Amino acid sequence: MLNGYFDESGTHGHAKSTVIAGYVGDDKAWASVDAQWRGILHTYRLKSFHMADAIAQRGEFHQIQSYIVKDICNALANILNTSELHVVWSGVDASVWYAATNEEFRVAFPKPYDLCFLEILRQLRSWQRSIRQFGRLSMVFAAQNEYQERSAETLKAWSRYIKKGVWPLGFDSPNNLPALQAADMLVHELYVSLNTLELSADYTGKISITPLLHSASKGDVGSGGFITENALKLRVANRDWIDPYFPCPAEK
Repeated sequence: MLNGYFDESGTHGHAKSTVIAGYVGDDKAWASVDAQWRGILHTYRLKSFHMADAIAQRGEFHQIQSYIVKDICNALANILNTSELHVVWSGVDASVWYAATNEEFRVAFPKPYDLCFLEILRQLRSWQRSIRQFGRLSMVFAAQNEYQERSAETLKAWSRYIKKGVWPLGFDSPNNLPALQAADMLVHELYVSLNTLELSADYTGKISITPLLHSASKGDVGSGGFITENALKLRVANRDWIDPYFPCPAEK
C-alpha cells in the first residue's frame, strides 16, 4: 500500500505563494521514518514537531537554545534525506490569483489551494506510472476546515475523469502524525524558498533553496512544480482545466 502525507503553507491572506507538499512511499518506508522521527523527538523530550514553532522558539521550543533547535531540524531533515520516500509538491503564485484568473475558473478553483490539490493528484498518478504501481494510494492531508469538503469533491471529479476508483482521502492534525510533521517541514521550507523566486522577461528564474529544504528534499525539488502568473493565465485560457473535471452546473 502506498501512502502520501501532505501539508500546506501560504493559505493566509496576502501570502505571496500557496504550496502543498509532502511525501509518498510504501508502508516499510513510512515505518522507518516514523520510528526514527519519534526517536529524535523522544531524545529532546518533544511531543511533536512544528517548523514555525521551532524557528520562532515558541511552544515546546521556547526554552530550547537556538543551536539545539538547529540540531533537531537537521537531524529530522536527515531522516527524510536518507529515506525511501518520494517528494511531491505543487505551488501557485498567490499574489496574482485574482488578477490572473476569471470568475469561471474560480468556480472550479476558488482558491490557489484548490488548484494545488488537483496538481498533487496529477503528480501522484504520474509517479505511480513511473514506478509501475497502479494500486490504491491512501492520502492524508493536514486538517484544514476550509478545504476538506472541496478537496473531497475534487478527488471525486478526478476519479471520474481518469475512470478509476477514488483513492482514500483523510485529514488529521500534524500533532498526531510524524508523517504530517515531516510534510510540515518540507512545505515550510518550500514556501520560504519560493518567496525568493525572481523571474526574468524570458520566464527563466532564480531561487534560493534553503539548506534544510535541500536536505529534506534530497536535493531534488524537480519532482514538483510552481505555477507562475503566465502559467496560470494559460490554464485559465484552456477550458480543459475546468472541464471535464468540473462540468458546469447544468451538466451535473
